[in-house]
Amino acid sequence: MADGTIPVVDFSVMGLNCQNPPSHDEESVRNLADKIHTAFSTIGFVYLTNHGISEAEIEEVRKAGDGFFNLPTDVKTQFTRPTDGGNFGWVSLERESLNPSRPGDLKEAFNVL
Repeated sequence: MADGTIPVVDFSVMGLNCQNPPSHDEESVRNLADKIHTAFSTIGFVYLTNHGISEAEIEEVRKAGDGFFNLPTDVKTQFTRPTDGGNFGWVSLERESLNPSRPGDLKEAFNVL
């Protein structure tokens, strides 16, 4: 991971197709959690394989997201994430900044529970 590539992590131990999921304290779950934690804390991304989500479901969610983000801003504004601590809704361009000493992030998001 030191080379900046996105780590690939096999999620089959907890995937949707797992017939007998292990308990949260088993070694296999701790190993999986360690791999995911390392990926997010060093690279910031992870590519999960064997998660059990079909390509059709992934494509459906992508299309729904594209449809929403292609709407006019005045429509998306109706779904703005509240500022009272809630974490559900649309986040506009430059509303958030991962680095407070820099301008807002050039991204939109829709946070879901």
